Amino acid sequence: MVWNYLKHNSSLSQPLYFMEQMGFSSDDPSGTENLVQEIMHELTLTLYRLDNLRRCMSQEEWKYFCLTKTTRFSLFEHLLSDPFTKRVFEKHRGYSCDPTASDLLLGLEELKISIPLGRKIFQFIYKSDFANAIRHRREYIQYFIRDTSKTYNIPFTILSVLSGNIREIEHSKSFKSKILNNITAYDPDGCTIKTINKLYSHFGVKSINGTLNDLIFQKPINCQFNLVYSTGLLDHLDKHLAQKTIKSLFDLVQDSGYLLLTNFRENTPNTLYRTYLEAFTNWFIYYRTDEEMIDLFSDIDPSGIDDFQLNTDPCCNITYLLVRKK
Repeated sequence: MVWNYLKHNSSLSQPLYFMEQMGFSSDDPSGTENLVQEIMHELTLTLYRLDNLRRCMSQEEWKYFCLTKTTRFSLFEHLLSDPFTKRVFEKHRGYSCDPTASDLLLGLEELKISIPLGRKIFQFIYKSDFANAIRHRREYIQYFIRDTSKTYNIPFTILSVLSGNIREIEHSKSFKSKILNNITAYDPDGCTIKTINKLYSHFGVKSINGTLNDLIFQKPINCQFNLVYSTGLLDHLDKHLAQKTIKSLFDLVQDSGYLLLTNFRENTPNTLYRTYLEAFTNWFIYYRTDEEMIDLFSDIDPSGIDDFQLNTDPCCNITYLLVRKK
């Protein structure tokens, strides 16, 4: 069992200060580098073993294993020297990948990592297919807004749901003055809303602090938009709630407007990073196949849909679902 292997792996049984106990110090760069390489090698082997274990377990068994066993691995203490792993695991705002954690992967958050191992672990994550897919997602939406808005003679109105810090609009300098004052951001996180107001309110960006239940049942938004999009919403919703949410979002789209949603894919070329996030940060989301994504639209009358497209990023990690309303 992977658990027994890691529990008895003496090379990883000490906390970070064991570098000096083993004869490695900050004055011995080569020794420190060798130790970091050794731990990264052990991490890679561990992830392969855990990934195989995950495939042999039911989803419930695997989740229970992660919640009760993996944080007891001696390796886990080393992983917390990486600010992203630490942030996602500790869930500062009550959920895993908050906007600050996302900004780390987008390269927008200034990093000051004094521990060489922490830098190496962060690079391991930052260069992963998972992180590349998140950065591609930001660019995809940025360019979609830019290119689609050019075809509209009237103001192009946008609603971002579970918006985060709406970083996809940050570098849109070429159309900033035209587009930003037509964007509404909807998010349940009050800290996120404060950040949006601080960064973008002077451009005219409007923000609404509300829950998903409010959006579905209270319907606090009484207008429609040319584009309604969300980049991380479906990842956190089961099938039933996702279908209800999509129905509510589709109702907010104007005729000939677009609904753009994303979801991490069930079948990806490399699942090691999924295993890393589940095992060592307890970040569990809903991964979906293309068929499952299509099924989420079963509550919507097909006669109201003009076009329906499924695409993926170059790493095949995220599905993009773009629907045009008649």
